Amino acid sequence: MNTAVKAPNARPARWLVALVVLPLAGCTGYFSADVRNDTPQPLFAQIIEQHDNGAVLLDSKRLGPGDRGSVGPVQAEIGRAWIVMDTSPNPKGPARATLKPGTNFFKVTQTGDKTGGPIQVEEIIQ
Repeated sequence: MNTAVKAPNARPARWLVALVVLPLAGCTGYFSADVRNDTPQPLFAQIIEQHDNGAVLLDSKRLGPGDRGSVGPVQAEIGRAWIVMDTSPNPKGPARATLKPGTNFFKVTQTGDKTGGPIQVEEIIQ
């Protein structure tokens, strides 16, 4: 004699399945950067998506002295999109900033009176 009791609704609730699946997929957004190069030399700007095991280059742009340009738009996980900006030579190394979804605005200058000075990045809030 079979004494197993069967639940009236043996299928899992759809909302429960959604709660299990949602954390596996990160929320994504579109990111771009409007960059103004106020340095006396070329500036290299890259949008990367940072992960625990490394970074993925999503877009890059070379801006000449005095140029203004756009990097992106790219799609990435929210909280993992960064912009990296650098000139060569730059004694302090690249500048890095987290991107917010949408267009982010930056002005890049260089300290000192020579082309070998460190860069400074200012985020312009629109």
